Amino acid sequence: MSVFFDRSGTAQPDRRRQIDLREIFDNVVQRVAPYFQHEKGLNGQATDYWAARAIREAYPDISSQQVQTLTVAAARYFRDQTVVVTPD
Repeated sequence: MSVFFDRSGTAQPDRRRQIDLREIFDNVVQRVAPYFQHEKGLNGQATDYWAARAIREAYPDISSQQVQTLTVAAARYFRDQTVVVTPD
C-alpha cells in the first residue's frame, strides 16, 4: 500500500483504488480547468455537465461511473485550489 502526505505533512495510507484514473487525472484537470474557473460559468449555471462531457470525449473507453468519479474529483480539486480572501 502506498502513502501520501496530508496538508499537515502527516503520512496517511493511500485509500484510492483506481490507479488507472490517477494516471490520467492531471490531464483531466488541465482539460476541464475552464469549466471550473472561479466565479465563471455558463450563464451562472453549474458546469459539471460540460466538464463530464469533455472527459467523456477525451476518454471514450472509460465507464460512465469513471467519468463521474473524475468529474467530482476535478471539482473538488478546483474548489480546494480556490483561495478565499476575507476583508480585514
